[in-house]
Amino acid sequence: MVPSLMSNRKHNPRGSTPGVAVRKHNPRGSTPGVAVVLAGLALLVAPAACRAAEQIRVLVLDNVNAVTISTPAPYSIRDADSGKVLVSGTGLNARIWAQKKGINVGGRQSGSGRIVITPREGAVITMNNRAYRGALQLSGRTGDLLVANLIDVEDYIKGIAVREISHYWPPEAIKANAVAFRTYALYRREHASRSDYDVTADVFSQSYGGRAAERYRITEAVDATRGEVLYYGGKILPAFYSSTCGGSTEDASRLWREANIPPLAGRRCDFCKDSPHLRWRSAVAKETIIAKLQKPGRTPNDIKSMAVASRTPSGRALAVRITTDARAFTIAAQELRSLIGPDVVKSTNFAVFPSGKNFIFEGLGWGHGVGLCQWGAYSMAKEGKNYRQILDYYYPGAELRKTSP
Repeated sequence: MVPSLMSNRKHNPRGSTPGVAVRKHNPRGSTPGVAVVLAGLALLVAPAACRAAEQIRVLVLDNVNAVTISTPAPYSIRDADSGKVLVSGTGLNARIWAQKKGINVGGRQSGSGRIVITPREGAVITMNNRAYRGALQLSGRTGDLLVANLIDVEDYIKGIAVREISHYWPPEAIKANAVAFRTYALYRREHASRSDYDVTADVFSQSYGGRAAERYRITEAVDATRGEVLYYGGKILPAFYSSTCGGSTEDASRLWREANIPPLAGRRCDFCKDSPHLRWRSAVAKETIIAKLQKPGRTPNDIKSMAVASRTPSGRALAVRITTDARAFTIAAQELRSLIGPDVVKSTNFAVFPSGKNFIFEGLGWGHGVGLCQWGAYSMAKEGKNYRQILDYYYPGAELRKTSP
């Protein structure tokens, strides 16, 4: 499934969309504390001044006319900007929509264009029959609502992990992934370009399912690594990951020109051989590719040939040369993959050749291949490696800091 590595464009840490550009940032809690070196990866305990809880805002609904929100617990509704409590009570069950004068809650005009509904600490709040921890922030004055789940980062990780990996995996593999998920989430928060949310709940950030997506074994792994975040050079590392690297992780700078970060420089990986996504093959109709390629100045009626024009040192296609009835042109392999579909062309480590009315793509791995190889982590854990050793292998030179108790 991201861009200073955060530009304003959406991006998937696993690699289903093109990305990005690197901006410098000043992370919270960047002052190191006591260092404990384990398996080559330094675990740094941040000073006591660091916040006890990290919160993140997850976009769960956008451009909807109305929602139904309920909680049996005591709750409050406050103005998100001023913090003023607008109403409080016990047992909410209301249809909510946006009007020009503000958000209407169960027929009562709030007078605010952005409100936060917070149940008692530890209680669950339900929206359209999906349960969430934390609070819900609703924004809108033009008839459409935007809803973000304001949630502790640890609870957020518990709600995404089962959508990224299997909860039946070895505990050390789950822990390694939990650290990567947490690090990436906090990196995205540092580079959020919207005032209403930090990340989305879909594959363009990390897939999030709320309370219903939590699993016991994942909760254990998240709790065991609570607050642990990867840093490099005093900054939160953009901890990219992909399902299966296919034998070599990719240098991030090959995908994003300004992403010259040593822990993301790529390395050999012999651990993902058991992945069901190691090898793949997809047949794509010529007419489908022609339709996807259409844009001003590029309107082919037929494709005569298609071939990889250049590759990165890891073997991934960098550019593809396409000859049509009108002209020949070169397209970035990442762009071609995105146009055809990242679940069809599963990686850019492919070869392509014609077959009748189709083009056949044959390749290795799934995702952009930068950072942690999830199936590689699975095999390393099966071989007895702990999560710090796994993280050290895929993010060499990064520091593992404990940013909260």
